[in-house]
Amino acid sequence: MQARVSFAGLGVVIGLVACTPAGGSPTGSEPLPSGASTASASPTDGPAGSVSVHILGDEPVLVGAAVNNDWVLPAAVVWVEGTYHLYGVAFDQESTEHHGYYATSPDGTTWTVGAEDPLATLGLELGDPGPVPGSVLQEPDGSWVMYLWGVPAPGARGADLYRATAPEAVGPWTANPTPVLSGTAGAWDSQGVDFASVVHTETGYLMLYAGSSLSAPNEGRIGYATSTDGVTWTKGDAPLIEPGFCGGFDARSVAIPRLRETDPGWLLFYNGLDENLDPARVGVGQSSDGLSWSCVSPEPALTAADIPGSQGIHTIAVAATARGPEFLVESLGDQSSSVWLGDVDMSGL
Repeated sequence: MQARVSFAGLGVVIGLVACTPAGGSPTGSEPLPSGASTASASPTDGPAGSVSVHILGDEPVLVGAAVNNDWVLPAAVVWVEGTYHLYGVAFDQESTEHHGYYATSPDGTTWTVGAEDPLATLGLELGDPGPVPGSVLQEPDGSWVMYLWGVPAPGARGADLYRATAPEAVGPWTANPTPVLSGTAGAWDSQGVDFASVVHTETGYLMLYAGSSLSAPNEGRIGYATSTDGVTWTKGDAPLIEPGFCGGFDARSVAIPRLRETDPGWLLFYNGLDENLDPARVGVGQSSDGLSWSCVSPEPALTAADIPGSQGIHTIAVAATARGPEFLVESLGDQSSSVWLGDVDMSGL
């Protein structure tokens, strides 16, 4: 199975064709704040317990046909006042063109796909695969903010992170052409940054993002940045989550961070790859402050074997404050993919 796109944050090709090689540009890298840890936790460092994702039903909740393509990626999902809002990317085998989609659901099971591409109005000129959402938030004033990633131009270095705003969830979305975050030359994220997971905090915003270096492009890591206004961001100078964070299943790469609020603290869901680059498995970390993380369990919370007929896990998304099912996962199939709904079980913590 082969398609025409891969995502830099994965650090490696997961049955997909690699993106353009990446470089880096400095963007105000700063040391970690006092009390934050840069050390990766070993499997025995985490709390005694487990978190699992249970797939609901025996059919996907979204297929490529719903977005007029073969491949359907659930890039960012948010739950607001009883409605799930999903922003994704779709493409097919016959074309290198990609387009965004916007879908809503009252329960995470039945989705209504909008007729318009929410990414078409961004105003960004990006290389393949175009803009890919990472996080979408509704601000206290009712406006909407999207953090997305993309390669600045064909043949350029790897992806940067951008910020877009809209008056409503459906749009129109307009992006600032200046990235809010880029890889730092010579650093662990020099190949590029992507899949930002952004959440509100008491002091502003916390972002976890994926990246890899030019010297080790197949070894994805997860770093962080903070902001008081969501516009200007300060990066940590070292990754928070290293390969091997939970053990063997993520020994080669960690990518696609997704934050989920708990009481108290946070859970982090991510894709992990082992040394053999087998299909991704979903790992889980736990933190009281979003900066110091420990592995919840050396066993993955979700594998392809947990999804009926799956050939592998690709993109994941989490509705961080949902009052019901909250986990969306893209399952790879035969020249296509589909989106499945899952529920997060934290009873083992």
